[in-house]
Amino acid sequence: MNVAASKSKWNKVTSICVKTKWPLYSVSWNKLHGIIAVGGGDSEIRFYRLNNSAGSPVLEECSRRYKLSSEINCLTWNPLESRLLASATDDGEIYMLRINL
Repeated sequence: MNVAASKSKWNKVTSICVKTKWPLYSVSWNKLHGIIAVGGGDSEIRFYRLNNSAGSPVLEECSRRYKLSSEINCLTWNPLESRLLASATDDGEIYMLRINL
């Protein structure tokens, strides 16, 4: 173990409990729009926004959910087209979703 790494301190900024019995597998932050996409075993993509208006940061669900065909293994925002989100699922499908933010 790296001694320097063991002395570093991480500070939790905020968290949210996602109401699902399935595990979450992927998180991707769209830094241009401030949206966080989350996907997992229930086949749904959820969207959250970090809200600092009350003085302390809070994650709030901010958009309708997208239901895909199978468990979501990976999500990532397109770095050149900020409204495109790619997703890969257990059944071998790759989705390109245009998200209205």
